[in-house]
Amino acid sequence: MACPSDPVVQPQEVLHEGQLFESWPHFESALKMYKEATGTAWRVQSSNTTENVNKNKKLSLDVHKYPYYYAKFVCVHFGERKPKGTGERERPMALPCSCSASFTISYYSKKECYQLKKLNSIHEWHQPDVLLGPFYAINRRLDKDEQDEAFNFLAVQPNNGLLLDALRTSFGKNVQRRDLSNLRQKFKATNGDNNDLISVIKELQDVHGCSVEYAIGKENELEYLVFQTKYMRSILQLYPEILFIDSTYATNKLEMPLLQIMVKDCNGMGRPVGFAFLKRETQQHISSVLSIFSEYQDQIKTVMVDKCWEEIDAIREVFPESAVLLCYFHAIVTFMEKIKELYRDRSEDEKERINTMAKSLVYSSSQEAFSECLTQLQEEAPELGDYIAANWLDIKPMWVKFFRHDLCTLGDDTNNRIESANGKLKDLLNRHLKGYAVLFNKMTSYAGKQLREQIKILQTCSYELHQVGGLLCVLHGSENHRLNLDQSSCSCSFYQNFLLPCRHLLFSAKELQYPLEKLHIPQRWQKRLPSHHVLQNQTYSAKSHEFPSIEARVLTAGEKFRRASLVSKSVCSYLSTVGTPQFLKYIEQFEQFESLLREGKKFTFSFEVQDTNQPMAPATANGCGMSSPPALVDQMENSDSLHDSSQNSRPRSPEEDDALSSSCLEPPSSTAIIQPNSVSFSGSQSAELVSDMSHPRLLRSRLIRSRNVLAVNADQQKPTSPSLIPLKTAVLRNVKRRGRPRNITKSATSFMPKKKKAKK
Repeated sequence: MACPSDPVVQPQEVLHEGQLFESWPHFESALKMYKEATGTAWRVQSSNTTENVNKNKKLSLDVHKYPYYYAKFVCVHFGERKPKGTGERERPMALPCSCSASFTISYYSKKECYQLKKLNSIHEWHQPDVLLGPFYAINRRLDKDEQDEAFNFLAVQPNNGLLLDALRTSFGKNVQRRDLSNLRQKFKATNGDNNDLISVIKELQDVHGCSVEYAIGKENELEYLVFQTKYMRSILQLYPEILFIDSTYATNKLEMPLLQIMVKDCNGMGRPVGFAFLKRETQQHISSVLSIFSEYQDQIKTVMVDKCWEEIDAIREVFPESAVLLCYFHAIVTFMEKIKELYRDRSEDEKERINTMAKSLVYSSSQEAFSECLTQLQEEAPELGDYIAANWLDIKPMWVKFFRHDLCTLGDDTNNRIESANGKLKDLLNRHLKGYAVLFNKMTSYAGKQLREQIKILQTCSYELHQVGGLLCVLHGSENHRLNLDQSSCSCSFYQNFLLPCRHLLFSAKELQYPLEKLHIPQRWQKRLPSHHVLQNQTYSAKSHEFPSIEARVLTAGEKFRRASLVSKSVCSYLSTVGTPQFLKYIEQFEQFESLLREGKKFTFSFEVQDTNQPMAPATANGCGMSSPPALVDQMENSDSLHDSSQNSRPRSPEEDDALSSSCLEPPSSTAIIQPNSVSFSGSQSAELVSDMSHPRLLRSRLIRSRNVLAVNADQQKPTSPSLIPLKTAVLRNVKRRGRPRNITKSATSFMPKKKKAKK
């Protein structure tokens, strides 16, 4: 054991014996200064609250000013470590190391204050360090007020880097990333995923001082929610001349589009004046939101939007006197995308020249310049000229420059300022979801949750993309997933399970610059799929359907094996009783039979049953070069008649039994003819038996009836036929060993008498 370090006496300027404190917060501030000066960490070992003392001693002390009546503080290294093992392995260093530093703070009734007593500032077995003191977990811990303020930061879902900087700057504590995980868990347990509309509105009104308006639809769903702070309303009253309107996505857990309205102040800065969450981006929803600002319609001169016709129609409905302008940037980007689509085979220089002509259209300063540029464009790029003539010429006052000379634009021709604000907002909320808003807008919240998990995995893993023939291969370590060239499917388990774009499709689309909006989203995951509600006031009728029989059910591998084993065991029992020459012939035939099975060839057998009371001779198959084993199952078919004849006929003599047994071992006299997919029997009985066991109930019924007969004969000790002796022996052995045969022979054993124990 190492020797203890020399005792270190801590400075007494901050805390000293007998020091008085007016209240508990006064003591906490002094203790915080003492920790910072000495680099130590203290914890409460024992305490007694003032509330308990008031109840027991019937006092009336102020519990807010004096929450503790008595408390003993010790160093975090106080006490000894409790070993949990046998000491064979070295354990990492623990905090307790027999330090005796401690002090007591208690209520001093004479002066109605706190008094410090029993101060022991000597730390043994460890050396306090001012640099390491702030890294103790108890010194990094946030108090209740600090924790409530940290929860306000977590409410906007910032990333860890921004949150760490905010907490360290606000509270002056060395918060680590491990503390953020604990803080998030506490926040989740305290607040949870609260989507209650009433609580959200109450928080907006009471905490943030917002004016809130919302609408509930027929299905009791939120249609829209608009909120403004007092500052937003005052800004709109001062600068209402031009409005910038745009929608963004991936800003909330409900995946509702966020509509933002912005103005330009006297310093040329963009100021938001209203936010609205919409159920859908329809003209009805947008016009309902804009009608809240209708009191400013006489002052609003211009509205800047993207080429979203739902927004344009809603603006024209609510602000009929205002000019609606399209963003230059979005118009030029649309032209560039169309050029890439139409002229894939042209060189980059030609594409750039066509882009320049399209930009000249947008920035035309006169009608003559616009007509000249359009004529040149139609000559060199007729496809693009036809597209512009069909979709853009009717609205050229909204996007051509010379039409804006007499409009109030305040020098702005784009929506870039509101686009920048939306980008910063999404960076703050969901940095890892940037660029996937077009997918979240299409799908439901549950599907969006699954997609978020795929995006998180994509951000943390590295992939490689290769094209092999007509497929794309995405490699990640030893994993190799195949994608179609049209980005329609993937071989990974996530896509096969959910039918949603997986991380491999997202990576491939990013590498190949494939538009995310073209990725297929099944209708079941789309937002616009109508909800499934029970229809009221409708009559329903009950319909009867035929339920498929059990014979149509697909057999499992285990069921096939058990049925095949049952038949093979009976045949093996019979083969064990024949002579060696005949046994070798049968084995050779079975080997040929097995080779045909392994090769996958289809075949059937035809047997001729000469007499039901004579032993069945094995048949030969001339067509496939093999001979079949004795038709034991077919003789089981006649087991009932065998039993009846044995009851009514006279007993055979020993000579007749020997002759009958020898005839059972003679070579066959009949032949089997191979016919496609059928088995035929001569005489009064015929049946079909396909080689692939498609009718297993036929074999089962024959086997059960034969075993019932064997059970009765076993009780009478009179076997009906020598060919059934091995099967009877196998059944009796099975009964003796396990009480009854397993699986499909259960019904047969119900008729079998139990074997009685012999009396001594």
